[in-house]
This record gives sequence, structure tokens and C-alpha cells, in this order.
Amino acid sequence: MANDFDNTALNATVKELWDEKIEDARYAKGVIMNRVSNKSGIASKKGDVIHVTIDQRYTVGTVGADGSFTPQNYTPTTSDVSLNQWEQIAIRILDRAAAQSFWTPDSKFPSAAGAAFAARYDAQIAALHSSVGAGNSIGSTSSPAAFDKTLAQEAMLRLASTNIPLEELSWCLHPTAYYNGLLNELQLTAADQSGQSKNVLTTGFVFNLLGSPVYLSTNIVETGTPAVKKNLLLHKSAIAVAWQKNVDIDRASTVGSGIAGQMILAQSLYGQNVIRSDHFVVINSAA
Repeated sequence: MANDFDNTALNATVKELWDEKIEDARYAKGVIMNRVSNKSGIASKKGDVIHVTIDQRYTVGTVGADGSFTPQNYTPTTSDVSLNQWEQIAIRILDRAAAQSFWTPDSKFPSAAGAAFAARYDAQIAALHSSVGAGNSIGSTSSPAAFDKTLAQEAMLRLASTNIPLEELSWCLHPTAYYNGLLNELQLTAADQSGQSKNVLTTGFVFNLLGSPVYLSTNIVETGTPAVKKNLLLHKSAIAVAWQKNVDIDRASTVGSGIAGQMILAQSLYGQNVIRSDHFVVINSAA
């Protein structure tokens, strides 16, 4: 009939729905990527470079008795985020499996792909720990200790003492640092000392630390011998990430290559970079 919808008519709607599912899953499953500056709104194509302007701090000068003064030489700088990483997730569904199975892998593909991309972004951002500013890496790497309140206090002091804004801070910790470290601090877990209604060890509540939220991620990097976890105290403006929002999802028959089936491919174009190296701290703790 003339009013029937065919595959061609519905194709745009299906693709948009898949894009939306991938985008929702990407945000839902991301941990570290949601704690940094997101420049994805202006990301477009491979090779794009997003320039992030960094303001210079103002300085105070004196005015002479004759009214003379010297204006500040104000020179903003820029840091760049390049969309230069192109990665994919692909699955192949054999025709026989699709015909015989009640479960369809492609129905879960958008959300699973979004979660996988989120984990990848988190890992790439966590790997930027080596670009931290001078003096902002604390804790021993030769004899690492458990993450405790002393390390937390030192990390916060590194930012406070250099007048880094203490708003929009996030702790991104490996679960080992939290469960084998902070949960051993009586001041933070006991109900009578922490102000909680029940002991944290019974509720599993992930508490704020020095006023900033704590997020746990297994993508925190482990390095060296002995093994060291590179936990992060991040200001939102310390690192920027950008990805192409319209995910390319392609379906193709694999019959031409001699296999009766269908390939489903999702691609992601993204980039990340440290914008302000003095706006975050790396906390080395025992693995």
C-alpha cells in the first residue's frame, strides 16, 4: 500500500536510535571521562584540533606618586585537543546462529559498544597521569603505602597552596585504594566519628573526601615494581576530552568474503589532553 513504511523510509530513524543508545551508554558507564571538561559539542571530523584557551592570572602593580604605572603583559595560552584516535568495535553474527537463537546480539550492541567506548576513554584519560605538573605527584613509588587520609590531605594541600579552585574537584580512585585503604580509617567509617547514621563498613556508602566526591574506577593505571596505583584528584578543567558524537554504525553482509553472516561495526573518533597540568594531583598508593 502507498502508506506502508519500508526499510528505506525508516532507516534514518533506526540509525538515530542506535546513536542515542550508544551516547546514553557512553555517559552512563563513564567514570573519569565525566569528571573532566567535555568538548565534544564542537568535535566534528578526524584531524580537527580544538583550541582551549587558558587565561593568565592577573598581577597587582603599584602606582607611582606621579600616577605612573606599568600595565601587565597579558598573554593567554592555548592547549589543543586533537581528534586523532580512531577506534572500532565490531561483531560478526553468523546467519545460522541468528536463525536458531532466541537471543539477538545486535539488540545489545549499541549499549554494549557505548560502555566499551566509555571504558576506553577512561583508560586513556587515566594514562595522562604522567603529564601532571611538577610537584603534584605524591606518595612513594618505591615503597608505596595504602591510600589513607594523610595522602588525601597532602593531595588537597597541593592544590590549595597554589590557589587552584577547590570547587569541581573529584577523587578518581582505584577500588584497591578505597577498600584496602580509606575504609581502614576509623574517622571516615565509624558512625560516631564520620557523622553517618551507620558505620560505612555496613552500608557500603562511598563518602565524600575533604568535601569532594569519590569515584571508583578500575581504569586507574597500575605501574612499576612494586606495583603502584596512580590515583587522581582532578579539577574539571585539568583535562579535556572530545569525541565525535554521531557514531558511525555500519552493517554489512560477509557473504562476499565466503562467510554467511553479517558484520556490525561501530567507530569512534576522539582525543584527550591535559589542559592545566597544575590542576590535578597523582596519588601513588599500594596495589
